[in-house]
Amino acid sequence: MKMETVYDFFVSGSPKAQPRPRMTKGGHVYTPDSARDWKETVAIACRLRVKETIIRPVRLAVYFCFPMPKRIKAGGGVSPHGLCPIM
Repeated sequence: MKMETVYDFFVSGSPKAQPRPRMTKGGHVYTPDSARDWKETVAIACRLRVKETIIRPVRLAVYFCFPMPKRIKAGGGVSPHGLCPIM
């Protein structure tokens, strides 16, 4: 029988997309820092929950909740992207 360890944690805030890599005129490729704070917040939340180093394959399920857009709140319609309200 397979033993499965489940780690779950909640990260407060609105998710930030990973920006695409950029290239300087000199040919150096870098990733802009616009998502750095969000990635750091997620890493800290994970380290607080997962104390040991994970050395086995990982299955990851991620659920994002975005604030409801103002145009939808006012109209009372259904969100086009399956957004859930932030509690």
